[in-house]
Amino acid sequence: MPRRPKPPFARALRTARACVCPNCAQGPLFAGWLKLLPACPVCRLTYYPESGYYVGAMYLNFIASALVSAVLYAAALPIHRLSQAPITTQIIVWVSIGILVCLSLMRFAYSFWISVDFWLTPWEPGVEHPLG
Repeated sequence: MPRRPKPPFARALRTARACVCPNCAQGPLFAGWLKLLPACPVCRLTYYPESGYYVGAMYLNFIASALVSAVLYAAALPIHRLSQAPITTQIIVWVSIGILVCLSLMRFAYSFWISVDFWLTPWEPGVEHPLG
């Protein structure tokens, strides 16, 4: 079976940013804020090509969240009064900020993961992942 030509990488980044299907660029990836659909409602591309598929996206999300939280912490050190607060208060505040950052980046990490993977090794709607 002939392979279809690979689309430009910019298209994968656009579908990742928009959180839409990497195949048709129309169907949503999520039914709610964090509920990933099982497949595209437009083209029927499966969003769960194999068991444990999104483990890498979880790592990506954790690393990005840690970096963003560290940058926020470093930027806030010289300008806020929290540095005079007890260490317990500081820990509670910054862990809470880290959790919020992690939850806010989760959709984009999952979307980026599937979009880039689909760009690298596209699979047909209704067919298992080619490497799975």
